[in-house]
Amino acid sequence: PALGAEGGGLRLLDPATGSARPLPFGPDWNLVQATLAGRGAPRTGRNEECGAGPLDYAQWPDGLTLYGQDGRFVGWFADRAGEGRTTTAAGIGPGSTRQDLEGVYAAEVFESTLGTEFAAGDLFGVLESEASDAPITALWAGTSCNFR
Repeated sequence: PALGAEGGGLRLLDPATGSARPLPFGPDWNLVQATLAGRGAPRTGRNEECGAGPLDYAQWPDGLTLYGQDGRFVGWFADRAGEGRTTTAAGIGPGSTRQDLEGVYAAEVFESTLGTEFAAGDLFGVLESEASDAPITALWAGTSCNFR
C-alpha cells in the first residue's frame, strides 16, 4: 500500500480501492515492519545516541525511516530522497515549499541548530531557508533522532 504521513503515525492507502487504514504510533515494532513488508527490505539498525534514548530504525531508499523504541513504533522521518512519495493528506512532504506548507497548516517557523525549522501541530520539519519558495528538506512526527 501507499503511505500517508500524519502527526500521529502513518496511514496505509490502497490506491485500487481508495480505502485508508491508520497505522498510529504505539503498535508492536515487528508488526509494523511486517505490515510494510511490501515496500521491500529496509536497512535496519539501532542508534544508541538519540536524545530520546536508543531507537531502532527501519530505513528505505525512498527517504522514509521508521523509529521503534522499547518494542513499539514511535516515529517516522522522511527526507528529500523520496521527494513526492511521503506526503500528508494535504500533499505536504519533502519538496513542498514553505508557501505550500503555510497554505494548509498553521506552521510556526523558527531558527534552530537544525536550520530553518517548523512545527505544524504534530508535524515537524526543516526548510532549506526562510524564503517562501524554500522546499521542505525533512519532515517527521513522533519520536525522532535529530541532533540539536
